[in-house]
Amino acid sequence: NGGTFTITADGTWTVTAYIYDRSGRDTAISSNLVFTRDTIAPTISNFTKTARTGSTINVSVSASDEFSGLATSGTYQYYQASTSKSTTTANSYQYTGLVDLTNYILKVIVKDKSGNTSEQSITVMTAGSKDFAYTGAAQTFTILETGTYKLEVWGAQGGNATYGTSATGGKGGYSIGTISLSSQTVIYVYVGGKGINNSTSSAKSGGFNGGGRGGNYSGSGRRRYRYSYR
Repeated sequence: NGGTFTITADGTWTVTAYIYDRSGRDTAISSNLVFTRDTIAPTISNFTKTARTGSTINVSVSASDEFSGLATSGTYQYYQASTSKSTTTANSYQYTGLVDLTNYILKVIVKDKSGNTSEQSITVMTAGSKDFAYTGAAQTFTILETGTYKLEVWGAQGGNATYGTSATGGKGGYSIGTISLSSQTVIYVYVGGKGINNSTSSAKSGGFNGGGRGGNYSGSGRRRYRYSYR
C-alpha cells in the first residue's frame, strides 16, 4: 500500500492505482495521477528584427517546447545587453529610447512550464542618418551592419568676388547613390569648404577639398578671372 518509483524519461505519464482483494481480483481507482516529466529546454527557432527606426527596434520570437509547453505567464524575457527590459507572454517586443546608427545586443530568454529556459541573442543597428560638417580634415565612419546605404553629397560653394565688383560664389553640385557595404567597412569622408572670398587683387586659395577662390578684375575694365579647383 505504499512505495516509490522513479520516472527517468521525459514525457507525459499516467499513474493508475489498483486495489486487490484476497482472491486476486483488482479494481482500478477511478482517479489517475497524470504528470509530465520535462528536463528539455524550449527550442528557439527564430529571434529576429522586424522593424526599426532611429530610436526603436522591434523584434519577434518563434519558440516551442516538446513536452510541457511554454509557460502560461512570463514566457519571454527581453534584455538589452544585460539589462532586463520586459517579462511578458507576448512573442514580440519594441525596444525604445535608442540612438541613431548604433549597434545593440538584444537577448530573449524563453521559459517552459517546467521552468527550463533557452536564450538567444542578436546584434541589431538602429536606422537613421549621419551628417558630416566641414572640419578641414578627413573624417571616418565605420559601417556597423552589412547592407545597402544611401550616400548624398553636396559640392562646396565657391568664394565670393568682392574686389572691383561683387559676385556670389557658385553653389556646389549634388549627387546621390546607393552602395552595398559590409560590416566594419571604414568610409573616409572629405567635406569640402567654401572657397575664400577674393577681396584684393592678390591670389586667394580655395577651400579645403572644396570650392574655388573668388574671382577678381582690374580697375581698367578688362576682366581677369582666376579659378582654382581642388
